[in-house]
Amino acid sequence: MPDYHKILRMAVSIVPVGFCMGTVFPRAFEMSDQDAVFKLLASDTLGSALGFFLFYTLIIVFGLTLPVAAAIVLYSTGMIAIRVRLR
Repeated sequence: MPDYHKILRMAVSIVPVGFCMGTVFPRAFEMSDQDAVFKLLASDTLGSALGFFLFYTLIIVFGLTLPVAAAIVLYSTGMIAIRVRLR
């Protein structure tokens, strides 16, 4: 598979996630009190570091298909959980 196809597949999996995090995470800051901001930043940092490690480990072991499918399932589940909780 040519490199530009791999880059396109990675962009398709990363761009929606980046967009959703850019809209959801600042909203959490607005809705929370000042004491919870540190916990939100800590959980974001820890989740980003673990997600980076897990994503690239899965790519090395299984190729790109499994991490992309897992990302779609996990972020869809997260968005559904956020919608249910905000109701």
